[in-house]
Amino acid sequence: TPDLVAHTADDPRLAGAYVEQLSYGSGDLLYGITNEDDYFTLRSGKLETYIDHTQTRIQGITSILADPKNPGEIYIGTDNGKLYHGDPDGEISAMECTDTAPLTNIYDIESFGDQIWICASNGIGVVHGDGFHYLDELPMHNAGSGVIADYEGNLWFTSSRQGLMKVVPNRFVNIFPHYDLPECVVNSTYEHDGRLYIATDTGLLVAAKDELV
Repeated sequence: TPDLVAHTADDPRLAGAYVEQLSYGSGDLLYGITNEDDYFTLRSGKLETYIDHTQTRIQGITSILADPKNPGEIYIGTDNGKLYHGDPDGEISAMECTDTAPLTNIYDIESFGDQIWICASNGIGVVHGDGFHYLDELPMHNAGSGVIADYEGNLWFTSSRQGLMKVVPNRFVNIFPHYDLPECVVNSTYEHDGRLYIATDTGLLVAAKDELV
């Protein structure tokens, strides 16, 4: 509490439980999981919901995140690389499921903007509008344990075996694949009236928003 007094949840279902992870949601609700695949919520320090592993019907729950954009919904990660999302008031195993293979043992789930980032024992992945993407070109690919964002939008990843990694958003866009152009030397560009003029060694290209003119 603010006056530095520690209190223990006195509900017998949590007595001696190995609480593996917590996530704070809306409405002063705290979501948690145990290492026995039990799921629970606390409000103002009091146990509000408790679903043991025989009812969750999901084996190997390893991580949890309260959905910051949809109050009452959560993300749950598992040791076999499954990411569940939805309202846990119904049957948890019936929530929407995304396969994050080849990732296994999802240690951490975090939301930044429209993206859900996943840290796992064998790599890092991201879920956004068009589904899941495994990021196989990052140097960190072992024992990913967490990720946070700084004030500039950079992402900082931790690994218990590989240390610290910073990922900076790319501020450049490669227009060649966008317009299905072969790579060439560009000497100059000029934007006018919604069109981009591209001066190359082999001629002048004019690009509108979605197509070459």
